[in-house]
Amino acid sequence: MEEFSYLDISFSELPVRKIYTIGDDEYDFEFLYNSVEDSISCTVRDLDGNILFSSPVVYGQSLSDSVVDGFNPDILIIPYDLDEEYRLSFENIRIGKDNFGSTVKLFIINDGTENV
Repeated sequence: MEEFSYLDISFSELPVRKIYTIGDDEYDFEFLYNSVEDSISCTVRDLDGNILFSSPVVYGQSLSDSVVDGFNPDILIIPYDLDEEYRLSFENIRIGKDNFGSTVKLFIINDGTENV
């Protein structure tokens, strides 16, 4: 069975800043919750505090949608629910308090050859 890596985080931790090791690099992730829109945003910094990128957490889309200095371009972090693999049609899934970190996880995908 294939093993998948993901960022270990749950909704109950929000708002939170956590250091994650991805490959050989460490990054500072900040997750915030917007209760009005029931949405989550993510800001990624290097360990010196420089913002590398910031984005809303959107189902099926990489958190970083472009090449960013200081972040490995082979690494994609994609919010996804593995149960969706078995459905016949794709549904637009809104990520919020009911599914963030529980059914929808932030999977780490390596498009290059490095181990994650």
